[in-house]
Amino acid sequence: MTRVLRIGQALAVPLALLGLWELAAQAGWVNPVFVPAPSRIAEAGYDMLQDGGLLEATGETTVRALLGLLLAIVVAVPVGMLIGASRIADEVTRPSLEFFRAMPTVTVIPALMILVGIGHTLALVAIMFAAVWPILLGAVHGVRGIERTLVDVARVHRLGPVAATLKVRLPAALPGIVTGVRISLAIALVVALVAEMMTGNGGLGSLVIEARSRYRSADVFGIVVVMGVVGLLLNSGMVWLEKRAGLARIG
Repeated sequence: MTRVLRIGQALAVPLALLGLWELAAQAGWVNPVFVPAPSRIAEAGYDMLQDGGLLEATGETTVRALLGLLLAIVVAVPVGMLIGASRIADEVTRPSLEFFRAMPTVTVIPALMILVGIGHTLALVAIMFAAVWPILLGAVHGVRGIERTLVDVARVHRLGPVAATLKVRLPAALPGIVTGVRISLAIALVVALVAEMMTGNGGLGSLVIEARSRYRSADVFGIVVVMGVVGLLLNSGMVWLEKRAGLARIG
């Protein structure tokens, strides 16, 4: 009963907002051309699902986002652990990292178009650039937060740098890294959509551009809902993996 009550409480506000939205659209308080009713959005979403193009585009965008996220993990984890473990590496890399971290990804994409061209590689590089920072910071803070006792134990057992990293630093930093990956997951999805919109290279971004050019606002809203559902499912999967691995989340 308690669980049902909690679900009801969680859904109360969204359902009330949807009801007000539907009422406003049906009563003509808003322009349905630009703000379609939820019922119209649901109808448009169903039509796109029946057509089959929505599922294909969703798969393309999701795969791009996950591949870019994987590249970000491959880059961020070793670099972050090196910076966290070495004061010299931190001092040498900090100015450059702070400079690039402050750059909005949307402003970087045009430069990437010149460097890597318009194609699948552009989206992957843009996603990696945007998603790398939370994971990098999670790795850095995870390594710096290691208890001194663990470091002393590794030194007593005469573990080399590689062995100490794999057996002491990485396990201790893993909760922070996983938290960074969860944050970067949402970023990767957004940047994948933006890159597709700017390049027209398939995926949900291309569907958004096509729907906008034809003034099919219901389709645009439907695609936004699909992106939200994909993000929710992926985040739920990450939470499940955290629980299965017994990792304590930070924050």
